[in-house]
Amino acid sequence: MNIFTEDNAYDDIRFPATSSRKRRFKTTEEGVSEMCEVIERNRAEGRAEVAIELLKEKLSIEMIARATKLTVEQVKEIGKKNAII
Repeated sequence: MNIFTEDNAYDDIRFPATSSRKRRFKTTEEGVSEMCEVIERNRAEGRAEVAIELLKEKLSIEMIARATKLTVEQVKEIGKKNAII
């Protein structure tokens, strides 16, 4: 478990692949950038999922946009893409 919880556990010989990946994501510019992109993509997917549920509940597009921090255009696109509006 140390390989996941301790910042300096990059060279655990029992888990070379995990250690290598963690070192890359924590200490290289490319790894940090990739991790930021993944996190941002996950946040966007979460916002879209919330928007879908709120559209199903018939909330106004403007209210959904405010609640999800999406634009009105983004909410409309999500609604159209999912055949809700």
